[in-house]
Amino acid sequence: MTTVTPGTGATILSDNAEQQLLDCIALIKNWEKIPAKNPNNGNTINCSFSLSSGIANITFQIPALPSINDLGQQVQNPASYLINTDFTPGTGGTFKSLTVEGYFLEVLSYLEIVEGNPNKNPNQNNYISSSFDSDARNANGNATIPIVFELGDGFVKTMANEYLLD
Repeated sequence: MTTVTPGTGATILSDNAEQQLLDCIALIKNWEKIPAKNPNNGNTINCSFSLSSGIANITFQIPALPSINDLGQQVQNPASYLINTDFTPGTGGTFKSLTVEGYFLEVLSYLEIVEGNPNKNPNQNNYISSSFDSDARNANGNATIPIVFELGDGFVKTMANEYLLD
């Protein structure tokens, strides 16, 4: 499990990065269905859950604008296409992005970086692949996140099966 700190008052409250990624996806997909929040009908993430394999298959193409910061470093800034969401990262949390699109890419990048650390990923799982296309102005990629299902009180709960270590 890759423990993270959810911000105080944050929209997303999971305390592990793998689950935060799934929570972001659920939030984005829910808001994409609401015309008042998604006036241009953006559909940037696709996700399917397989009960038999225990995998969430994710593809994404998030609009992002390239820039160069004051230190001369290339930066990709997610372009927010969802509006009126009241999304907040809260205060004091691991992730700081002010939009849900940026938060998704921040969590995704964090997990991809942690995957490269053999001490935190002893099985060398490579479940996340992403890239930035400055010509098309988008961040895109895919992920195959292990998931588990839990039954209770008349509902099915889908959770990330943590694969990275602290």
